[in-house]
Amino acid sequence: IVPFDNSLPDSDAYVKGFTEIKDESFEALNQGLFQSGCIIQVKANTALVETLHLLSIETGPQKLLVNARNILEIGDNAELKLIETHVGRSDKHWMNSTNHIRLGRHAKLHLIQEKLLGPESLHTQRTQAVLDQGAELTSLHLGLGGQIHRNEMYLTLAGEGARARLDSLILGRDKAHLDSQTTVVHAVPNTTSDQLFKALLDDQSSAVFDGKIFIAKNAQQSLAQQLSKSLLLSDKAEVNTKPQLRIDADDVRCSHGATVGQLDSQEIFYLQSRGIAKDEAERLLANAFIRDIVSRIKDNELTAHVAHTLKQHANLEI
Repeated sequence: IVPFDNSLPDSDAYVKGFTEIKDESFEALNQGLFQSGCIIQVKANTALVETLHLLSIETGPQKLLVNARNILEIGDNAELKLIETHVGRSDKHWMNSTNHIRLGRHAKLHLIQEKLLGPESLHTQRTQAVLDQGAELTSLHLGLGGQIHRNEMYLTLAGEGARARLDSLILGRDKAHLDSQTTVVHAVPNTTSDQLFKALLDDQSSAVFDGKIFIAKNAQQSLAQQLSKSLLLSDKAEVNTKPQLRIDADDVRCSHGATVGQLDSQEIFYLQSRGIAKDEAERLLANAFIRDIVSRIKDNELTAHVAHTLKQHANLEI
């Protein structure tokens, strides 16, 4: 496995400092012990018509530790649709996976990452992506199940005109803890990022969203948006959300925000007054809560896949 090239076109130490990942423990564990993974290279000027699907199913003995490592190199003007699915069939196991992604000039990657985990599964994943000039990344992280689930995304917009949309939808039940960490670095001028995080939490589950956006001092004309929305279905569910901006340029458009709420009792009463049972009314409102994040997927095939996953694994319809 060749070392991943995370170099930036701008060698300024100020920009380099933002791209450094302070906690390398999961990465070091993965690099030292990885047993599986793949390298995907898409040649320049190649658009793959078929969607690639990476499927990882853990069925080993209890307390199994699995380290998977994937490298994606998307060449200039190339395009790829990729679904990455982790299924945890053994209850007590820990999957620690990493993805290293490099998008060339004007390359496009449409990425769906799914975690379909057993109630005692532990899953940690770190994705590092670097986008060159005019490159575009659209991604959706879908977290279902698991006892402890941590998803980390580190994104560097390293070329002018680079664009990224990072969406995340997590569903918590029982005593699950779901942790989402994002870091987006606008390293050069004229780059765009858009983040939408949604959490639907029931029982005694808990969630964390810690999102950071850095606008470097020379990254003028950057556009960055970040929004966290959480819906608590139980008075024992909990969410801690922390969207953050650091802006060192003076000609940018940036926004961030967070909301946490519960189902509206008046809306539930209205549906009940129309003959809909309370459980069904709550399910309909939960469906409405997640519908907009799925509607942001512009590819029909990927939309249908996510809709099927939500229906099969969470009894939610869009």
